[in-house]
Amino acid sequence: MLLQNDFPKYFMDLAQNIVTKKANIFRFVCSTGDKLVATNTNETLVQYGNYKEGFYSPKESAVLQKLYIENEFKDSYKKDDKEPFESCVLYQKDVFFYKINDSIRNKIKIAELYTSKDPAREFMQGVFFDKEGKIVATDGRIMYVTNGIPEFPVCQIKVTKILLKILDIADYIEMGIKYANSKNKETNQEVRVAKYIIFNFKIGTSEFTYSCKLIEGKFPNWKAVIPEKQDFHVVPFDKKIWKDIYSASKKLQPKNDKNLCFTIEDSNHVTITNISNNINYATIEWSIEPDINKRNVFAFNADYLNILLTKSGELIDIGYTDFLSAFTFTYKNGSIAVVMPSQIKEY
Repeated sequence: MLLQNDFPKYFMDLAQNIVTKKANIFRFVCSTGDKLVATNTNETLVQYGNYKEGFYSPKESAVLQKLYIENEFKDSYKKDDKEPFESCVLYQKDVFFYKINDSIRNKIKIAELYTSKDPAREFMQGVFFDKEGKIVATDGRIMYVTNGIPEFPVCQIKVTKILLKILDIADYIEMGIKYANSKNKETNQEVRVAKYIIFNFKIGTSEFTYSCKLIEGKFPNWKAVIPEKQDFHVVPFDKKIWKDIYSASKKLQPKNDKNLCFTIEDSNHVTITNISNNINYATIEWSIEPDINKRNVFAFNADYLNILLTKSGELIDIGYTDFLSAFTFTYKNGSIAVVMPSQIKEY
């Protein structure tokens, strides 16, 4: 029997994206009395309040008055003598706490655009927090680096669809820290050592929290790919012109070729084309010089360029040395992006 209940709509809408589709207890939202919990064991959403205990369907916002689950099935999910839903809610003693502001929200959202979408490259699927307070993201060909959270623990967080939604209203980030212990040989007592392991990421408000597992594995050495200096620096061309070119390229270019070729005609003009089907999109006014090796042609992936030009902040400078090496894009807030040009036959 299903009885409709008045649950927080925002929570239930998010819960639909977390609960599993599999035939197990994690396809329901569970009320433990003082909280609602939606989890798939990798992600956990918690809403605090007073609710009647039971299992709830997030889609119907209804309580299942009678839900028969075999004891051995339910016991298989128990952890530390807790019910499965309780065990997914982590209570942390050693935490790092940071209040979120609009600047951090925006930077995390931008960084997510630079993450790898390749399932085989999990070590690049998250936003990396560096020990120097930097926020970094890369997919191997394009990278974003910005000033982030000072003294934030080093970790890599997977930015899920739920996290992006919660970022807009969340008040804080909380990091659970687990310290390593070592035995003192003289006293035979265990003592805490300086090394620690981050074991949980939590974000939320006073009413609800969202937590997810961190990405394991070593993040690439991002500092090594940032050029020490660039020989040429140019002012970006008109963003409105780019939007028209990008829109046309999405309609006209072959799906297997996203590259746009930039040919320097003279010191004030550049022609933008697609080599595959000989489309000439525009000749624009842009003062850019040939590279150090006197090449006058370079190419970029159109989707990458759209992120760099329109979605990463106010662009103030483009730096380069040669058209085969990394370009740097510098933004007004101090953020930088690094991108590799595409290889084309002319080279």
